[in-house]
Amino acid sequence: IERAERKSLSYEDALSELTVLIMQLKANAGVFRFGAVSKLSGTVLNLMDELETIDADIIEIIKVLCSSSLTLVDQNSSKKNKDSEDKLCIELVNACERYQEKNKKFRH
Repeated sequence: IERAERKSLSYEDALSELTVLIMQLKANAGVFRFGAVSKLSGTVLNLMDELETIDADIIEIIKVLCSSSLTLVDQNSSKKNKDSEDKLCIELVNACERYQEKNKKFRH
């Protein structure tokens, strides 16, 4: 994430590295039965398929995915309430939708 943020990678390399990171998160979440993390990762992967550039907003969405995933795993292991899990999921999905809507005018 840091290398993409610093723009030390080409667009193609940054997209590839970030996509692999998210795919690994999604796969591991599925294997260890963290359904919410897998679902969120899938949502962000779908967004990655539409990207024409790696900008600060997409980096922030990926950072939120990572931090939310850690929170969800921690909550799952400590059996905290499901409400906060649902709120995290809704907020990240909404962020992806806002990003798509904001950038819709730039797609061909």
